[in-house]
Amino acid sequence: NRHCRRDQARPAGLLEMKTAIAAPGHVIRRNGGKISYWQREYQQSASDSTGVSLADYIHAFYFFLMQAGVRDVLMIGCGGGNLATMLWRSGVDVTVVDIEPRSFAIARKYFAMPADIPCHVADGIAWLKAHRRRHGAIVLDAFGPNGMPEVFMADSFFRLAKSRMT
Repeated sequence: NRHCRRDQARPAGLLEMKTAIAAPGHVIRRNGGKISYWQREYQQSASDSTGVSLADYIHAFYFFLMQAGVRDVLMIGCGGGNLATMLWRSGVDVTVVDIEPRSFAIARKYFAMPADIPCHVADGIAWLKAHRRRHGAIVLDAFGPNGMPEVFMADSFFRLAKSRMT
């Protein structure tokens, strides 16, 4: 279900492409070189056509991790995979875990996330409990309809995450 429409807020001649995804409330929007992924009214990702994020907080994560010299990152939450893509292109080993299987397909198809980035459909906490591998950093970027799930704000989560870091 792809259609174009003129957006009154843009100069004449610029069109917005909107692609509905086979999941209620999931939409990909394209404006010129910008691609964004929306779940209902919540923007999950925005990037240029090469997968470089347009979100300030993703760049803050990226530069913090690069400055710290982290070489291995576990990400809980995928969205459009922008941070994973940016880290991987800088030589960082990245593993991504997300409870929503569509996230990985969307990240690869629309946001240029490389196929070489390991992606696993799983609950982030269950993944940490089942896998003993240690990482240089764990990035939590998992949001539901009501914001950050409370389970990720509990002391028990932070203790578990700390036990999986080098």
